Amino acid sequence: MKLVKNLLFVLFFSFFITQEDDKIAKVYFVDGDCLIESNYINKYSKKALSNRFLYNGDFIKTKENSFCSIHFLDDKTSIELGSNTSLQIFDKKNTREIFINRGSAYIKNISIKTKKVYAYTNNNHFFINRDRVWVESNHLTEDLFLTLDNNMDIYNISSKTQKSISPKLLYAITLSGNFLEREEYNYLPSYVISDINKEVVYNYEIELNEDDLIPIYGDRVYGTNLVSPYSLSFSLGASVVDDTNYVKIGVYPAYRKKNLFVGFKLESYVNPSGNNISTDWDDFFDLFDKATITYDYINNKNEVYFHFGQNSPEISFGQGYLLKNLNRSINEPKIKNSGIFLNYVFDKNFMDLNVVIPDLREFSNSGGVIGARTSLFISNKFPLTLGLGIVADLNQFSFLSDRIDKNVKKNRDVYGLEFDFNYDLVSNFDFEASLFGEFVGIWYPDYNYYLLFNDNNFQNDLKWRKGVWGIKAPGFKLSFGSRYQMKFALNFNSATFIPGYFDATYSFNKVRYYKNNNLAFPLVQQQINSIQENFSVNGSSNEYLIPKDVYPVLFKNNGFSPYKVFGFTSEHVYSIHKYVNVSMLGSLFIEDSDDPNTFYSIEASVRIKDKFIRNLSFLDIFYSNSYFSDFSDKERMIVGLKTGIKLPFRLNLIINLSQLYYDSNLADNLIDSMLNVGLDIKYNF
Repeated sequence: MKLVKNLLFVLFFSFFITQEDDKIAKVYFVDGDCLIESNYINKYSKKALSNRFLYNGDFIKTKENSFCSIHFLDDKTSIELGSNTSLQIFDKKNTREIFINRGSAYIKNISIKTKKVYAYTNNNHFFINRDRVWVESNHLTEDLFLTLDNNMDIYNISSKTQKSISPKLLYAITLSGNFLEREEYNYLPSYVISDINKEVVYNYEIELNEDDLIPIYGDRVYGTNLVSPYSLSFSLGASVVDDTNYVKIGVYPAYRKKNLFVGFKLESYVNPSGNNISTDWDDFFDLFDKATITYDYINNKNEVYFHFGQNSPEISFGQGYLLKNLNRSINEPKIKNSGIFLNYVFDKNFMDLNVVIPDLREFSNSGGVIGARTSLFISNKFPLTLGLGIVADLNQFSFLSDRIDKNVKKNRDVYGLEFDFNYDLVSNFDFEASLFGEFVGIWYPDYNYYLLFNDNNFQNDLKWRKGVWGIKAPGFKLSFGSRYQMKFALNFNSATFIPGYFDATYSFNKVRYYKNNNLAFPLVQQQINSIQENFSVNGSSNEYLIPKDVYPVLFKNNGFSPYKVFGFTSEHVYSIHKYVNVSMLGSLFIEDSDDPNTFYSIEASVRIKDKFIRNLSFLDIFYSNSYFSDFSDKERMIVGLKTGIKLPFRLNLIINLSQLYYDSNLADNLIDSMLNVGLDIKYNF
C-alpha cells in the first residue's frame, strides 16, 4: 500500500511539473468577455484575465465587442485578438504555431533563430519572420491579409499555389485561391491602422507578476477619430408617394464630438403640378421631426444611450408579445414623428432600464404612447433575468387633430403590462441554452362586446371583456456561438387578444375611420350602444373612429379570435460576424372551438452592413404580417427595402421601397395600399 501511495505521489508530482513546464504564453490585456479553453488532459474553460498563463494547445476566444492581447513567455511573439475570434496556439521545440479558426488576429513577431512561426487559417498557410501581420479569417467568404514590414509568402490550400504579398497592401484571398488587392483600409481595426506608419518596436522587457502593484498602461484606441466634427451632405432624387411623383431635395448637416451626435434631416418634396407636401414646415414640431440627437457613454459598469428625434432604434420589450418593433423605420414622408429613447444600464449583469416615447407631437396633445421596461439579473450562480414592462397609450385619438378635422366625444386610454423571464441553463463561449417566457395583460377603459357566431341566436352568443391576456411560454432558446440562434415557444391567448398590440403599424392603424348610416347586422344592440357612446365623431350621426381592438366586430370578428387560442412560435437568426443578419419568425394560432379558425404571423428580414459586399453601404429587406387568417389581411403588414450603393466621387445611390396599409385620409371604410418609392443621389463632403 505504501508503494502504491508513493507511486501515485510521483505520478501526480510529475504531472504537476509537466503542466508547469508546458506554460507557453500569458494573457497581457483583456477588454470585454474573453475565454480560455484548455486542451490539456481534462478540458476546461475559464475566463481570460491579465497575467493568466496559457498552455500548449489552449484555445483563446473573444466575444462581441471584446479584445484580448497575449504574449509568449520569451517576449518574441504577441497576438491581439479582435471581436468574435477563436484561435489555438502551440509552442514546440523548433516551431511556434497559431491556428486562426475564425475572426481577426494581429500578430507581431521578432526573428527567432531556433524557432519558426507559422500561422494557419482554414484556407491559407503562411510563415511570419520579423513582421507584423493582420489576418481576418472567414471560411464562408475570404481571408484578409496585411503585412506591415516585409513581403510574406502565403500558400492557398484550394488552388495549391503560393504567392508573395507586398507590405502595407491589403489583400483578400477568396475560397478559390484568387488574390485580390483591396483599396479600403477601413476594413482594418484602428490599432492596426495606427501601426502602419510606425517603426517596428518590440519591447516587452518588463514582466508584471500578479502581486506587483504596478498598473498596466496602454493606449486604448477607438475608431472615433474624425478629421472634423462637422459634416455636410446633399441629396437630389425622385420619389413616388401615394401615386404622386415628387422631386426630393435634401440637406443633411451634422456635428459629432466624442459621444455626442447632432444632425438635421432637411428635406422638401416638390411636385411639378404644385401638389407639394407642405405639412413638413407648418409648425414648431416639424423642426423636432427633422432633428436627431444621440449621446452614449460606457464605462466598466454603466452604460447610457439617449436618442432624440427621428430614426430611433427598433424597440421590443421582452419577447415582443406586447410591444415589438415599435420604432421600425418606414419610408413614409407624409407621416413623420420625433421621439425619445433612453437605455440605462445601472451595472452590467445587474439591472437596466428602457424608456420610449415614440411621438412627442402626440405626447404634447395629452396622448400618445409611453413605455418603460426594467430587467434584473439575479446572479451568476442563479442566472435568472426578470423583466417588467408597462406600455400606455394615454389617448388613442390624440393624433387626429394633426391629420383630420375630426374628433370623438371622449378620450380613450389603453394600458399594457408584461412580465418576462430568461434562465440560462448552459452558457459557454460556443453554446448557450436557456428557458424564457412572457406574460402579457392589456386593459381597456370600457367593455368590448363581441359575438361568437356559433348559432342563429346571436344575443345568447354575446360576450364582453374589459381586458385580455396572452402567454408566450414556456420557450426554449439555443445559441451556437455568435452565428446561429433558435427559439421555440408555446402560445396561449384569451379571446380577442392581438399579439404585439403595440407594433410597427400601431401608429398607422390604432384607429380606423368607419362610416355607416345604419349600424345593424352583424352587430347587436349592446355593441351599437357602445360604439355610438364611445366612438362617434362629434357633430356627425353616421361617422365613427374605431380603435384597432374594436374594429374586427364590424366585420364578423375578422382581425381577432372570439375564442381562446393556442399555438407556437419558432424563430431563427443567422449572423455572419457583425456584417450579416438573417432572421425568420413563424407563428401558428388555432382557435379552441368546434370549427376552429387559424391565425398566422410571419416575419423575415435580411440586413447587410458596410464592408461585406464591395461598394454596398447597407442593405435592409424586411417583411412582416402579424396575426392574420388570410393573406388578403394586410392591415398589419409591412414590406420594405432600403439600400445604399457607393459611387465614385463621394456619391451614394440610396434606394427606398416600402409598402404598408392604412386609411391614409381617414375618409372611407377601406385601408389603402401605400407604396412609397425613393431614388436619391447623395453627395458627402
